[in-house]
Amino acid sequence: MNAVMPTIRVEYEQPLAGAGSCSTHEAWARVPAEPTQAERAALKVRIRELLKARNAVMVSHYYVHPDLQDLAEETGGMVSDSLEM
Repeated sequence: MNAVMPTIRVEYEQPLAGAGSCSTHEAWARVPAEPTQAERAALKVRIRELLKARNAVMVSHYYVHPDLQDLAEETGGMVSDSLEM
């Protein structure tokens, strides 16, 4: 059975090159700006609220932002790699 897979269009900062050519510029998706300290604090509060409301914990990998790792540990979650999980 051949299922049709949905496609997702992603905008890139560099326009596509001509047919048959490829460069690393085409591989970089737009990355949002780092949140300010105030935005970061508000996000952490919101995440804490959601975790508590849903009786959930956060599991974070070693390669994610340190703020997320700290938040996972502070809220009863864990930081680990996929082999330990």
